[in-house]
Amino acid sequence: DIATAATLDTTLVVLMGLSKLPQIAAAYSDAGKTDWPVAVIQDATLPTQRAVFGTVRDIWHRVTAEGLGSPAIIVLGEVAAQALSWCAIPLHDTHRSNPLFIESIVHC
Repeated sequence: DIATAATLDTTLVVLMGLSKLPQIAAAYSDAGKTDWPVAVIQDATLPTQRAVFGTVRDIWHRVTAEGLGSPAIIVLGEVAAQALSWCAIPLHDTHRSNPLFIESIVHC
């Protein structure tokens, strides 16, 4: 139940839920968490992987502006905020052996 999850102070990971992102964001907004960090990762672990970072308030706009689609993972909470620090790390070819390598990061 997303409404219940939105009341907790834990990280939530939603698999294959991109079509429900507006409803998820609404539940978190209703819980007073409009500034909670959110990351949406399309094609995780694939060479076509892309990620968008934002807050509950603006994540749907950012995702649609960048044209992200399914399959995607949604991460809400502090883990998404920590992921923003990845933007400061140079992404060299040596990282390609890492299955969690991010090919491109959008909106850092």
